[in-house]
Amino acid sequence: MKKKEEVIVSILREAQRALNERKIEVAKKKFDEVMHLSKGSYPWIYFEACFGLVEAFIEEGNYSGAVKCSIRALLNASDGEMFSLGVERLKNVLAIIKKNNKFDLLKGRLEILLPQTSTNRDLHTFVLALDALTKGNAKKAQLLAKDIGSERLKEIIESLME
Repeated sequence: MKKKEEVIVSILREAQRALNERKIEVAKKKFDEVMHLSKGSYPWIYFEACFGLVEAFIEEGNYSGAVKCSIRALLNASDGEMFSLGVERLKNVLAIIKKNNKFDLLKGRLEILLPQTSTNRDLHTFVLALDALTKGNAKKAQLLAKDIGSERLKEIIESLME
């Protein structure tokens, strides 16, 4: 392993340990550091750090942060396998939010993702549909969902409308 990679992996382990010990702020800082160091060079490490941060956000009840970070992981997925795994994890995050009746906490907090997702049509449309759902506009979300090319992203929107 290269020196930089060893450092990144070491910080990732520290972040995971801090999360397991419920030291959420420490974990968030370390996951963020890993994301900064690995972006562009180590896509799988970046991806895992994103979802580590998602776990920390869920732990502290920051559901909009969890969704935003999940989308960021998807935007930086380097291949179809990573994207598919990320979609599954995003689906789980949204299921937790729905189960805890905290969907309203996303209202008005997803627009910030629109410029970031503009280069990925499916994710952009997904965010638009999710935003519409948080605002109680199921008809708009349903229409937008029809334009999502990714069946798995489309299924998430549909499952949230049930």
